Amino acid sequence: GIQRIGNEIYPSYYNKTQSITNATITFDKASKKKATDCTPASAKIDIGVSKTIDPYTKKEIVTAPDGYLPNENDDTHQCGDAQPTVTIGAPNNSAKSVTVSVTNGRFALQKLTVTCGSQTISTQSISASGSFPVSLSEVSTSCNLGATVTDVAYYSASASPVPYNGH
Repeated sequence: GIQRIGNEIYPSYYNKTQSITNATITFDKASKKKATDCTPASAKIDIGVSKTIDPYTKKEIVTAPDGYLPNENDDTHQCGDAQPTVTIGAPNNSAKSVTVSVTNGRFALQKLTVTCGSQTISTQSISASGSFPVSLSEVSTSCNLGATVTDVAYYSASASPVPYNGH
């Protein structure tokens, strides 16, 4: 006998649910393709996929959700990619501000986050290299100022901490 599953015809003994296995593949968030050794950790995401064996060709078929491409490798990132950089200038205590300088690498910049200890004091959407003033008027305690920049390919860099006396 035969049976129809979807638009496909299968032998009566074929059980579709027995042939499906679930697995997890690490993908690159930027390209939506399988992560490689060159994919930065911040761009990697684990996605659940379904694996089936085609009953006729005996080849494995992998399907992934949300447009992820399990049969292609990340071609966005290369091992020698230039990374973004970020540095924090000396705080201006009288003006209660600091300037953060950012330089993009191979990709356009996306976000600059400035912290005082563990507290985020500024998050800015940025697209290009430059110097960005950050107000410290809300900071009332002494802390180490930190800055992290992220680009559109999920590369990120953090500045060396700069002490701020907060008064």
